[in-house]
Amino acid sequence: MEDGMTTHNSASHAVQKSTGVEARPIADFHPSVWGDYFLNYTADDKEAKAFMAKQLQELEEEVRKELLAVADKSLELLNFIDAIQRLGVTYHFEEEIEDALQKLKAMCGAYMVEARWRNQKCFPTLDEYLNEAAIVSFGYNLATTVCYLGMGELATKEAFDWASQNPNIVRASGIIGRLMDDMASHEFEQTRDHVPSAVECHKRQCSVSEKQVRDELDKRVTNAWKDINQALIRPTVMPSPLLTQILNLCRAVDVIYKGEDTYTFANRTMKNNIAMILTDPIPI
Repeated sequence: MEDGMTTHNSASHAVQKSTGVEARPIADFHPSVWGDYFLNYTADDKEAKAFMAKQLQELEEEVRKELLAVADKSLELLNFIDAIQRLGVTYHFEEEIEDALQKLKAMCGAYMVEARWRNQKCFPTLDEYLNEAAIVSFGYNLATTVCYLGMGELATKEAFDWASQNPNIVRASGIIGRLMDDMASHEFEQTRDHVPSAVECHKRQCSVSEKQVRDELDKRVTNAWKDINQALIRPTVMPSPLLTQILNLCRAVDVIYKGEDTYTFANRTMKNNIAMILTDPIPI
């Protein structure tokens, strides 16, 4: 072994003298019995590749479901997106994350407008209230986008771009949600320092009774439902399953805010509704 190392050292000195370049000694290790099998190995098994592709797809769907689960919780949504970025897998969800962040940014801007109205004791007109803040702050613009996250191939880039442009059906869902929410909850909300609701804004704007205000808001809700129905009767813009997600959001609002605020006071009607579905179902 010593003779081998001496020979290599002598050869290294000879190369260094002839070329002027330092030549490092080379250890004469015995070749591995495994060769370079592990360095060059690639899975040629079609079943293995198909399994890995399926597993990747399932993991992507799990992440999309997690995004959906935290959609209405701004801080958790940001933390989850941050975790995805730290893991280095953002490229799988670039469109979804970008769209969710833009919607979240718009919602925060709407909250700031409402905070300014509250602090300044300002009563905007009903149209100003809806167009400048209230429709967006209700959250259905963001909810629509997040609903698409778990819809697989149907949720294309075109679908997210379409939803981000606030089409008529998305705007209509926001009007239904905001006005039904305000009519059901405004009395309780106005007992504390709070932004004026659609009821207070229209009452102040037109100097009318609360019954007349409710009649006007009910008309707007009815017209918004007509816009929803029109989009569903002729689903030429987007596939029907995407439009049905928006319809389902409106159905939820109709259950939660019809006649009373069962979102805030969930221990009454909402508790009974949940019990009838989950704990005391009607026997068939």
